[in-house]
Amino acid sequence: MSISGGYGNNERSWPYGYGALARVRDAIAAAMGIENRRDHYADRFTDYALLGFWVDPETTIITDDPILTPEDDIEYLMLHQDCEGILMPWTSRRIAARLKDILVHVEDDEVWNSKSTRKLTVELLDLLEWAGEDGVLLEFT
Repeated sequence: MSISGGYGNNERSWPYGYGALARVRDAIAAAMGIENRRDHYADRFTDYALLGFWVDPETTIITDDPILTPEDDIEYLMLHQDCEGILMPWTSRRIAARLKDILVHVEDDEVWNSKSTRKLTVELLDLLEWAGEDGVLLEFT
């Protein structure tokens, strides 16, 4: 599993796999005071959310559907499945902005291949900021 975007010399990725993404999302949830990420978000999973098909609240009419208009921008990441789908540049921008606020509370424990949860989260944040700033679509593969 990887999250990647861009082409040729302008390609970047977060190549750490399913387990690392699950740990990072669990750490983000814990930093937000959410005890069990899966239980907390269980009623908000839909096919659209899982694949990253969201309504852009800045350019589209906002609906009353809580799946299409998340309560918190971090939900664009937390509700996304980890094996396929996309993050639009505007979504990456919103996740990155919210993740910056949460990052100071993310635990710095060992998780994968000698990288701490915080280090993995910082690398994911860097990818999200790049994609948002450069208008790059990110793909989960």
